[in-house]
Amino acid sequence: MKPTNEWKLSPREVQCIELSAEVGMAKLVADKLGISLSTVESYRQSATKKAGARSFLPVVVAWDRNRRTNKGEPA
Repeated sequence: MKPTNEWKLSPREVQCIELSAEVGMAKLVADKLGISLSTVESYRQSATKKAGARSFLPVVVAWDRNRRTNKGEPA
């Protein structure tokens, strides 16, 4: 997987990753963003591809770890 600073994500992909870290389920992410479940899945798939990962979970974990590290919180 590529380092998070090389992912070149769209703002909506970032929102999907961040909300996935908070609420987990794609349906809840869709509800919070006011978009369809299939659109959330599309953003997740795109972010996974850009990150060079095989599945979405490692993307969320790496993003969250990077976010906490950059804010000085424990990883």
